[in-house]
Amino acid sequence: MRRWSAFLAVLAAVLLGGAVGGTAAAEPPSRVDAAVEDRAGVLAAGDAGRIAEAAGRLREADGLQLFVVYVDGFDGADPVAWADETARLSQLGARDVLLAVAVRERAYGTSVDLDAPVPDATIAAAERAAEERLAAGDWAGGAVAFADGLRGGDGGGGLAVGAAVVGGVAVVGGGAYLLARRRRARAGAPAGPAAPAPPRDEFSDVATEDLAYRASAALLEVDEAVRTSEIELSAARGHFGDEAVAPFAAAVEASRADMLHAFGLRQQLDDDVPEDEPTRRAMCAEIIRTSRAADERLDAQVAAFDALRDLEARAPEYVGELAARHDAVAARMPQARAVWEGLHARYAPAALEPVAGSLDQAGRLLAAAGAELEAARGELAEGRAAAAVVSGRAAEDALTQAGTLLDGLP
Repeated sequence: MRRWSAFLAVLAAVLLGGAVGGTAAAEPPSRVDAAVEDRAGVLAAGDAGRIAEAAGRLREADGLQLFVVYVDGFDGADPVAWADETARLSQLGARDVLLAVAVRERAYGTSVDLDAPVPDATIAAAERAAEERLAAGDWAGGAVAFADGLRGGDGGGGLAVGAAVVGGVAVVGGGAYLLARRRRARAGAPAGPAAPAPPRDEFSDVATEDLAYRASAALLEVDEAVRTSEIELSAARGHFGDEAVAPFAAAVEASRADMLHAFGLRQQLDDDVPEDEPTRRAMCAEIIRTSRAADERLDAQVAAFDALRDLEARAPEYVGELAARHDAVAARMPQARAVWEGLHARYAPAALEPVAGSLDQAGRLLAAAGAELEAARGELAEGRAAAAVVSGRAAEDALTQAGTLLDGLP
């Protein structure tokens, strides 16, 4: 069984074009500013909204906030270590959960604080549900299954049949999906070598009264930012439609929650129960950091919609560029099919099962992209540039996913 498992791992690396080994584009851990960040460009239109809805159900049921980030690769890091460091840089708390997916490496890591009010068994079941969807290339479905699984919902079934464990990494049938999972270590728990000293507090040189003033100013700024963003969101929704603004809506919701948390801290500081100075300083610092994170999250979405408006200004050129890209991806299909037929002649069907559906799925995505492009052309002809851009973005997402699947073949 161990030799067969090792063979599967090697075969997966070959069939994926060497992606599992550092050749894919990758990025180091970094701060997550939105509830859903698609840095790999794999989500289709409406997918971010589906994830946001599932995260909302989780938050309403259990008070947990889910963050999901899709990247090309983990920069050579262990998936869980990457997720943990990203959670740390994002200042995620005990009720925050992170799912990080490396699309080209076909790997993922989860980061859940040990103090989170969710049993280990529930986390494991949620991860198994996510694995099935991710293994099938259902990027949004994996996140939705993970969120529903954490709240004990119908996130999906168990681990895919035929999974083989190799040194803590599993190769999952149906998508050669490398996975790793571990809960975040509780601060102060023994975990091998001593961790480096924490960075110096950015507010250590600020007087307590000045810190309190900064906290109050930060609250006013984030309150204005959320109000302004709500207005912009309403206008954007009317202009581009619900699906196109789903990430913006999720960011506004998350930032509003951060704002309310910060205001709650301010109310505690102002109530009749006085805090000692260290506690007061810590609460003021948390208000500032929370408000800053909420503001930056909204800024990122505003920038994204500025880019969408820029595309609207050049909608005919944008649709033309996508048509050329569609033709380029379509031109790869005959060669990919010939390669696939050659693999069938050399390997048993069971050995090829991990990527068996990739070519057909790429074809379906290519057809979907073509349909979206036709819709975009029609919308341009009717003078509806905004609608054409939304259709174009859907086509772009489908082409990205199709290209990723073809990249996974030799």
